[in-house]
Amino acid sequence: PDLKRGYGVLGSYEADGAEEGVLAKLLDADAKVVWKSSEPADTLKAVASSDGTHQLCFDTSVGSEQTISFNLHIDTEGSGQHNDLATQGHTDKIFELVNQLEQRTNDIVDQQQYAITREAVHRRTAESTNSKVMMWSVVEVAVLVFLSAFQVYYLKSYFEVKQIV
Repeated sequence: PDLKRGYGVLGSYEADGAEEGVLAKLLDADAKVVWKSSEPADTLKAVASSDGTHQLCFDTSVGSEQTISFNLHIDTEGSGQHNDLATQGHTDKIFELVNQLEQRTNDIVDQQQYAITREAVHRRTAESTNSKVMMWSVVEVAVLVFLSAFQVYYLKSYFEVKQIV
């Protein structure tokens, strides 16, 4: 790829086959070696030292066939090292976002606790109301049974034939 001086080159590769042996090189526009590795799998991190077309070359060091998988990224911001990208402003903003997230989480927890408490109060009220309804229903049944028995007794005594001797 055509690179400008200072661009970062990031990537990785992996050789796969019956035998593994590969020599990987990144050459600049003047055919000087910028980066090299003889591992069967490795990570590439380099900075372009000159403008121009750079080449990524893979040479096998074994006699058998191999498949080489690789990916390559060009970092137009520069060094290829992202350690210096986090600034105090970034961390302050993240800190602020974390604080907002914590505050919102606490609000949600408070609302859930309020809902749980409110549900418990309503449950107690409903249970109390249901027990009072049940008690009055039992009293009502007892009064109806008593009145029914009284009416049966009264009507029985009303239709009873009384003889005077």
